[in-house]
Amino acid sequence: QQQQQRRIKKITATTSFHIPSYISSHPALTRFMLTDHGKTLKTTTQAPGCILYSDYVNCVDANTMATRSPVTLRMKLENISPSGFGVGFADQHFVEFDGWNMGENHSIVFYGNADFFTSKEFMHGNVEYGQNKHGSKIMAGGELFRALDTVTVCIDVAASRLQIINDTLQHKIELRLDRQHVQSVAILVWFGWTEK
Repeated sequence: QQQQQRRIKKITATTSFHIPSYISSHPALTRFMLTDHGKTLKTTTQAPGCILYSDYVNCVDANTMATRSPVTLRMKLENISPSGFGVGFADQHFVEFDGWNMGENHSIVFYGNADFFTSKEFMHGNVEYGQNKHGSKIMAGGELFRALDTVTVCIDVAASRLQIINDTLQHKIELRLDRQHVQSVAILVWFGWTEK
């Protein structure tokens, strides 16, 4: 059985970003390949792991915070499996790129099969998501992401809001961004395996 590359494509005007140098040298990042000037993200291995898929956004700089436009990323999910794909957010302390993202590591990830794992930094003001520590379903019965879905991810610092919206299925996750606990934030993508 031939392995197919798992991939997603950005469909927004933003075409590139800069991974911080202390992260860009991380050996786990060799499992990913960015092409088309950052528009296409592919995996090069079956090993699971994460990659930052945006620049970090400063959440506490008062000079730019009120006037900053939201950072919005729209992506088309191509060859993904619901249980083998996740998207979320990471703060400036996140360094756990290998393996499953189980939370408690300065990130929050929502998986295609509706599981989610988080860290305490992202739960301040988000009591509707509970005290998730071991993976709970964000919704009962159904999938959050599937192959060929279009997904929008947004960091809106001025409104203190983080959003993940499946435009195809019309599912929306909205988190309050507590700038006291998250000083900078980036979009995080996790790839596991594909069933195809």
